[in-house]
Amino acid sequence: MMKKIFLALAAMIFVCGCAEKCTRSSLPQTPVANSFLTITGKSKYQIIFPDLPANSPRIAIYARAANMLHQALKEGVGLAAPIRMESKALKGYKGIFIGDTKAARAAGINVQNHPNFGFVIKEKEGNIFIAGMDKTRLNQPEKRGLAWVYYILGSVNGCVKFAEKYLNTRFLYPGEKGIDYAAKVGKFTIPVGLNEVCVPQLVFASHTPDMFYSYSNNAYSYGDFKSYGGHSYYDAVPAAKYAKTHPHYFAFRGGKRNPIGNHLCISNPEVQDLIYQEMVKWAKKGAFAIQLAQTDGYNPCECKNCKAYGNTDDEGEKLWILHRDLAARFYKEYPGKFAHIICYGPTGTPPKTFTKFPPNVIIELCYYTQENFDEWKKYEVKGGFTTYVYNWGWYNRVGFLPKRTPKFCADQVRLFIRNGVRGVYRCGFGENYGLEGPAYYVYGQMFNDIKQNEDNLVNDFIRRAFHESSVPMKLFYQTLNTRLEIYSALQKTAAMPTNPRVLVTAILSSDVVDVLEKNLERAEKLAKNPKVKARLELVRVEFDYVKALAKALHFYNTYRLNPNKETFALLAGAVEQRNKLIESYADPKTKKTRVYSKNWPMLRIFGNPGVSVLKENGRLTAPINAPLTWNIPLLKKQNILPGVGKKVLRIPRATGVVSTTDFTKGSWAKAKWHNMNGIQLGAITEKTRFKALYDAKNVYFAFESDVAPDKKFTALGKDGICWGQDCMELILDPTGTRDIYYHLMVNPIENSYYDEAFGLITDELNPLYNKPDGSWNCKWSYTTRRKGGKWYVCFTIPFASFNVPPAAPGTIWYGNFGREAFFGGKKGTLELSLWSPNLETMSFHDRETLGDLIFE
Repeated sequence: MMKKIFLALAAMIFVCGCAEKCTRSSLPQTPVANSFLTITGKSKYQIIFPDLPANSPRIAIYARAANMLHQALKEGVGLAAPIRMESKALKGYKGIFIGDTKAARAAGINVQNHPNFGFVIKEKEGNIFIAGMDKTRLNQPEKRGLAWVYYILGSVNGCVKFAEKYLNTRFLYPGEKGIDYAAKVGKFTIPVGLNEVCVPQLVFASHTPDMFYSYSNNAYSYGDFKSYGGHSYYDAVPAAKYAKTHPHYFAFRGGKRNPIGNHLCISNPEVQDLIYQEMVKWAKKGAFAIQLAQTDGYNPCECKNCKAYGNTDDEGEKLWILHRDLAARFYKEYPGKFAHIICYGPTGTPPKTFTKFPPNVIIELCYYTQENFDEWKKYEVKGGFTTYVYNWGWYNRVGFLPKRTPKFCADQVRLFIRNGVRGVYRCGFGENYGLEGPAYYVYGQMFNDIKQNEDNLVNDFIRRAFHESSVPMKLFYQTLNTRLEIYSALQKTAAMPTNPRVLVTAILSSDVVDVLEKNLERAEKLAKNPKVKARLELVRVEFDYVKALAKALHFYNTYRLNPNKETFALLAGAVEQRNKLIESYADPKTKKTRVYSKNWPMLRIFGNPGVSVLKENGRLTAPINAPLTWNIPLLKKQNILPGVGKKVLRIPRATGVVSTTDFTKGSWAKAKWHNMNGIQLGAITEKTRFKALYDAKNVYFAFESDVAPDKKFTALGKDGICWGQDCMELILDPTGTRDIYYHLMVNPIENSYYDEAFGLITDELNPLYNKPDGSWNCKWSYTTRRKGGKWYVCFTIPFASFNVPPAAPGTIWYGNFGREAFFGGKKGTLELSLWSPNLETMSFHDRETLGDLIFE
C-alpha cells in the first residue's frame, strides 16, 4: 500500500506539462448579466489574510503580499483597500482573501489540493480568493524571523500571478523599485465565476533576493528538496570531522590516505552508511527529495577495494552503482522519499551497466542538450529530471560580463519543458540585473507558457521598465544582445577562444561599446520617473565596468602590437582608471562589493564577489590577469615594459661541496638571487626568490619563500596531488628545443613530491601524446624546511636523470620556476608566482615563456 501511495505522489509532483498549468473550472456557473467583475476607485474592497499567532512569520509575509495588492489597486484605479486579518474584517466590504482563510474554506477551497507552489484564484459572489498551500520548507518549525525563502508559499505565488494577470503589474527587478504598477487605468476586470487552478511547472528552483521577483519569475525556492548546491559528500563525510580519526574514509592516492578535497573511499561500508545516514537525516526532517552527489573535481580512491568495486574500471560507473544502491535501500526504508542523483563530472553520461533506476530516483542533469535528453529516454527514471544550469556565474569565460540573450533563454526553457524538466537550479543567476534584465525576465516568464514570443516579452519589459526612456534602451539592448549571441553560439564548440581576453574583446568591440554608451546617455537624459532613474542606475553601474574592461583590453592589444612607452602609458592609464572604478564598488568592511545604491538595498554589485575576483574579471575559466593585475606603479617606477626582452638566469659553476640547506655559504655566495612575480606581473602576497648552481654531476636550484606559519600541509608521498596545496615547481627543457620538458614539484613538507615529462611520447595514437606523462620518473632529490614565516627548499637534479651530458660553460637550457600558494581553504584563492611571466594564460607550462638558463 505504501508503495502505491508513493507512486501516486510521484505522479502528482512530477507530471509532464507544456508549462505552468493554469486551468479555469468547467463547472456550470450561475448566469449573470455582466460576465466581468469591475474594480474601480469607488469599489469597496478590503484585503484579508488569515488569523495567525502573534509570533508567526507568515503575518509579515502575508502583509507584504497584501500591501503589494493594495499598491497595485491604488496606483491603477485609486482604490485604497484596507488590509485586515480575517477576524478584524470590515463589514459592508467585499474581500480579496489571501491564503487559508475561513472564508476560502467556506467557498470550497482546500489548500491541501494545491501543494508545491500551486494555487487557485476564485471569484465567488464578488469576493476574490487567492489560496495555495503555505508551509515551511522541510517542515521546519515556525519561529520569529523565519524568512520567506524557508517557506513554500502557494498563496504568494497566486497573489503575484493575480497582480500580473488582472492588475497589470510587472515584477521587473528585485525590490520595490523593480515593481511597475499600472498607472491610472480606470478599472480592473476579473471574470465572474473565475476558478483558475495553477500547477507550476517547476517544483524546485533556486531563488533570488526578493520574494515577489522570485515568484513572478518561477524561482521560488528549493521547495521540499534538500539541496547542497551541487555536492552532498562534503556534508555526509566532512574531512574536518573525520580526517584525523578515520583517515580510511578518504581516498587512497599517491601511496596514502589523502583528505584534501574531501574525496572518499566509496567502497568502504562505513562511508557508504554515512552518505546514507545523511539522506535519512533530511528525510526525517521532512525533505521530499535529498540530493546525492559526489565531490566537485572528483578524484577517485585507488585502494584495492575501490578498484574492484562494481566490477568496472570506469570511475563514473562506480558512482552510478553506489548511488543506485543507496537509492534502492532508501526506497525500501523510506517509501515516499526521493534520491536526487546528480549527473555531473564522472557521472556526466548515463550508466553503462544498467538502464533501470529505483522508482524513487530523480536525476539532476548538468548536461542538457536535446541529445542528452534523447539518451536518457533509454533509461527508466520514474522520478523524472531537474537541471543544474551554468548559463550564468562569473566562472564562465566572459566573467562578469552579461552572458545570455532573451532568445537563448527562451530556447532553453522550451527545451526543458518539452523534455519534462520539473526543477532548475540557476547557478550564478543575478549578477547583471541591469544588463541582463530582459533576458532574466524572459527566462522566468517562459516557464508560464512556452508559446510566448520572447521578442514580445522583451518589448514589454523595456516599455514597463523604462517608460519615457524606452526607445534608446530598446536600441541599447538590441545592440548588446546581437553581440552576446557570439558567446552562446561559440560555447561548447571548437571555435570558442580559450583565452578570455580574446573572447571579451571580440564581444566588446569599440564600435559596440560606443553605441551602447550613446544610447544609455540618451536614456539617462530622458528619464524623469524616479523608478526609471533607479533602474537606469543599475544599467550604468554594470556598463561602466564593461566599458572600463573593454578600454583596458583594447589598449593592451595595441601595446602588444607596438610595445613602447607611449602605448604603455595609454594602457597603464586605462588599467589604473579601471582599478579606481572597482575600488569605488568595494564595501570597506567586507572587501566585497557594496550595494548598488540606496535604491537597491538588497542588491550588491555583480552579486557580491570579492573585489580581488572582480579585478581579474572572474574565476576558473574567466580570469584575465595581464594587464588587469599588473602592478602598474612598480612597472612605472622600474621603467619596465612588460613582455619586452627575455628572462635570463646565469648559473655559476660550484667548487667544493654544495650545501642543500644553507644558501649563503660556499659557492652559493656567488649565485645571484632572482625574484618571482605574479604569473602576469601582479602583486604577490607570499614572495619567492631563488638561485642556482651546477657542478660536474648535478644542477641545484635553491628557493626561499614566504609561507604563513599557521599553514598546515599533508605529506602525499611520491606522485601525489602536490598541486592541491602550496608547492614549488620547476619546468626544465635541457634539450633547448622547447619540444621536451620535465616538470618537478615539491610541497613544504617531507615525502611529498611529483615529477612528469612532456614530449617523450611521439606516437600520435598514444592517449598521452602531446600531454604530460605522470608515469615518468627520474632520480632527483630535495631538502625542505620551514622556519618562522619562511620555506627553504633545494632541488638536486643529476644531469643523467634527463639523459643529457653534464653542462659545460656556454650550455643553454630553457626553463621556468613557479610557486603556488593557497589562501582561505577550499573556497579560497590561489596565488601563482612565476619567474618568466606568462602574459597570455594562467599556466606554468607555456613553452614560449621559458627563459634562458645559461651555464657559466
